[in-house]
Amino acid sequence: MSTSKENSMKTLSLKFHEIRTAVDGRILQEGASDQIYSAFISDSRKIEKDCIFLCIAGNKVDGHDFASQAADSGAALIIGQNETKLRALENNHPRVGLMLVKDALRATQALATYYRSKFEIPVIGLTGSSGKTTTKDLIASIANVSNKDHTLITEGTLNNHWGVPQMILRLNQSHRAAVLEMGMSDFGEIQSLAAIGQPTIGYITAIGPAHLEKLGSVEGVLRAKRELFDWINLHQTKGQLLFNIDDPLLAKLHSEIKTQCRLSPLTLSLQSEADFQLLRCSQLDEDGHFGWHYEIKTPNGTIEGTLPLPGKHNLTNALAAVALTLVSGIAGKNDIKAGLAKPKISSLRSELFRSKHGATIYNDSYNANPTSVGALFDTAHLILENFQGRYDEIIAAVGDMLELGPTANELHRDMGRKAAESGVTTLLALGHHREHWADGFQNTGRKVECRTFQDHESLYRDLQHRLELKPRALVLVKGSRGAKMDLVASQLKAK
Repeated sequence: MSTSKENSMKTLSLKFHEIRTAVDGRILQEGASDQIYSAFISDSRKIEKDCIFLCIAGNKVDGHDFASQAADSGAALIIGQNETKLRALENNHPRVGLMLVKDALRATQALATYYRSKFEIPVIGLTGSSGKTTTKDLIASIANVSNKDHTLITEGTLNNHWGVPQMILRLNQSHRAAVLEMGMSDFGEIQSLAAIGQPTIGYITAIGPAHLEKLGSVEGVLRAKRELFDWINLHQTKGQLLFNIDDPLLAKLHSEIKTQCRLSPLTLSLQSEADFQLLRCSQLDEDGHFGWHYEIKTPNGTIEGTLPLPGKHNLTNALAAVALTLVSGIAGKNDIKAGLAKPKISSLRSELFRSKHGATIYNDSYNANPTSVGALFDTAHLILENFQGRYDEIIAAVGDMLELGPTANELHRDMGRKAAESGVTTLLALGHHREHWADGFQNTGRKVECRTFQDHESLYRDLQHRLELKPRALVLVKGSRGAKMDLVASQLKAK
């Protein structure tokens, strides 16, 4: 049973008039004068007693329409931008606070910015073109070994202008650190998220060709991502920056920043001298999960253990998780070793399973850009090198990589070539860029087979037939979220 002290640790450290000032709100009804708020909630299905309910007016659903339900379920304060709908609650809910704001999203961001400033804890800001969610998941796996309730970590896709404020408003007095994943698709977005989340530690996973429709080039991606480092350097006197110097653009940025930065940047590397460095590794194959035995050097001594995730990119993600948990004080070496040995990774990322005919399916279909697709093909090449004779062939089922702008055609051709050069023998391509995938794949002079499809079902039927004939195949499934390649993977798993 929870004690009153434990319950008090999990309440919001906010009072009614603090909230009004933070959001520049107009009071329609004060509610109970001595109210203590339990949580900040925007989903009426998750209302809990004494929470603050924010009415968000979306394209399909208007949260104001659920305000009465929220009040009935125990909400103590309701904030919204529709005065008529808020005032409709006054007669039936006199003890519920009602507050009117000009814009509910901006009010949420303002409230989160104010609320974050009340906590003097390490906050990790995490961004990058690929690998940020897996890095976050590895940190969570480590944190869960010691005490999962002491670290607030971004859940699901709450990494944007709406999600980051939601995560911050979940902070309570039990938290000793926080990890905020930060996504973006345009300039200025990371700077805005940093101003809200106020990170003390920053890490950029990698720089690659993503969101080029707005960012234009990889140099533009770097400029957008480095907003995290620039914010920390400007606003945090005791902040910390962590650089992946195996990434050429980040290595160049490190050389530039370390002479100008008033902080002392740290580095990580799989191959070069660094503060956090992979000393050695060997392939691991346990229970059908490819991965690594590793030894990592840290300023706190070495850590040896296992990581049941395939691909060298996941070694980089693990190295970053080690560095960030140590620097933030989230965990020590023993917890790190235990957490990396049994990671819990978000769905559709580095997922390995067997189809009913025995083929190995590597499902990494959550999202895709040339950096993450290249990492997938590098992983397949490593598996071929280290486990020769286990697979008759490697089949790649691929969909479009989205938001690549005018370079999209050539980038799909590049990845087609990369697939063939990495040992993929059969390419099954779906989507608008299927012919560009095929063009790159078939023009490398290698003996390969390629087929293109207009829908998921026809691709699946072709793939299923192949696996009946060649059950010793390794199948890679990849595509941007909008390509919905997870539909193919789920059919292979279900049947």
